[in-house]
Amino acid sequence: MVPMQSAEDELDLRHYVDVVTRRKWLIIVTTVLVAAVAVGLSLAQTPNYRAGAEVLLQGDDAERRLGGTDQIDPRVNQNRVETEIGVIESNLVQDAVEDELGREPDVNVGAVGETDIIRISATSTEPELAAAEANLYAETYVEWKRERTIDDLLAAQQTVQAEIDSLLLQQDELQAPLDALEESLFVAGSEDEREDIRGQIADLEAQILPEVGAIQSSLALYRAELSSLQVSQRITRTGGAQIISTAQVPEEPFEPQPLRNGVLGLVVGLMLGVGLAFLRETLDDRVRSREQMERITGWPTIGLIPVISAAKDGQHDLATMEAPNSPAAEAYRTLRTAVQFVGLERPLEAIQVTSAKPSEGKTTTAANLAISLAQAGKRVILLDADLRKPRLHKEFGIDNSAGFTSMLLDSNLSSNAFHRTRVPNLVVVPSGPPPPNPSELLSLQATRQVLTLLRDECDVLIIDSPPVLPVTDPMILSGYVDGVIVVANANEAEVKSLSRMRELLAQVNAQVIGVSVNQIDSDAGYGYGYGYGYGYGDAVEAGRDDDEAEDSSAGDKPKPKLFSR
Repeated sequence: MVPMQSAEDELDLRHYVDVVTRRKWLIIVTTVLVAAVAVGLSLAQTPNYRAGAEVLLQGDDAERRLGGTDQIDPRVNQNRVETEIGVIESNLVQDAVEDELGREPDVNVGAVGETDIIRISATSTEPELAAAEANLYAETYVEWKRERTIDDLLAAQQTVQAEIDSLLLQQDELQAPLDALEESLFVAGSEDEREDIRGQIADLEAQILPEVGAIQSSLALYRAELSSLQVSQRITRTGGAQIISTAQVPEEPFEPQPLRNGVLGLVVGLMLGVGLAFLRETLDDRVRSREQMERITGWPTIGLIPVISAAKDGQHDLATMEAPNSPAAEAYRTLRTAVQFVGLERPLEAIQVTSAKPSEGKTTTAANLAISLAQAGKRVILLDADLRKPRLHKEFGIDNSAGFTSMLLDSNLSSNAFHRTRVPNLVVVPSGPPPPNPSELLSLQATRQVLTLLRDECDVLIIDSPPVLPVTDPMILSGYVDGVIVVANANEAEVKSLSRMRELLAQVNAQVIGVSVNQIDSDAGYGYGYGYGYGYGDAVEAGRDDDEAEDSSAGDKPKPKLFSR
């Protein structure tokens, strides 16, 4: 179980690498484009400068007196900082700064870590203005807090003074009866009357003395507190906040930052590019690798044919005849070898070449396979059974006035339907005049008779048939052959088309030999690499084919008169 899982993981990883490799230009362009846009927007943005002033919160003597404690509880210190930040950001301070500047300031307030320090940062398009705003905001806050503290001290003084006045009034009320008795003492007429008044005074003093003493004690305390508040008011300078760091004029803007934005753009662009690559891969139904091709069809890949350079120039794409030393010619010889290996297990005297859709290279493959077999010494007949859009006669430059359809109508081998080529042992039979009903014509018994006669005339009969999906002709022909080669274009093959073709060929029990993939680029995902200049020339190649001809001809059936010289 573990090795199987590892193999699946390796396959998935290879798939991801293949996707990135195939879509590399999409990823590169997207990455560069996003990075360029990020840098461009950064360069077009107006530079902004930021400067900051730092304010230290401190509990002074006045604050401790007003708070009724000598120390600030550390557990509420953070709340105190947050409260002061709220005060700094409030309209009270902002309005004061706005009155000085004539406009609303652009500031940001925050605590410095877990300390009692608050940083006030100002942003502006001018560096000097940013520093001035930060300093003005800090100074305004400190001054506001000082004035608020002084106002609180004055209010406290008034409260203490009111208490003192109240106590003095109480004292006067207690002292008033005693003062009246003392005045009556001076106006008394007799000694007895004075003695009586002295007794009343003594009784009254004994009665009010405790209350007067208490009032005197309270008065002393309040007067001491009033004096302390007055001293605190005179010495108050900061009100519990102090600027410890003034804002300096910044030398460089804090935004934009083209380099940082460019790096971020590269990262975002790379992620977006990879995402777009896999999105396109998901939406793209085309087959992109040899493994995927074999997984979809269930057939082995027996041929990997590179792009034929001659075809790019508008010339014939018969590489095995026109350019025998080219990579494409060597690839077709490899396809020939694969077919010969299959022929060791079962005879392959008649081979059909077809594809799922038109323009996938089936005619080119059939022609080059026939040429390479003939160069190896096999007696080959190349039959064009595509009665709808024949093309073999154009590739070889032969007349199509007589051909396969002529044989079907006459039920015999018409001599003018056979065309010898520049390649020894290769005879081409074109399609002939197009019939009105190709499918019905191929279903006749005459088709089997003609194909049987052609098989008897050669070692290998190669049949170029129409594509599978548009018409039923290839399914009919598959019943007359020993094997079917399916041709797929590396740039056009689609999953749905291949799957449908497999179903149709399976319905008629077609003996599919394998798939030959055309138009493979050197960087395609089919794992095919090829080079130029193998070190042997045309003479060597011809000599090798002659040797193979002698070996392969030994033991074959007698040479028919069609191939006699």
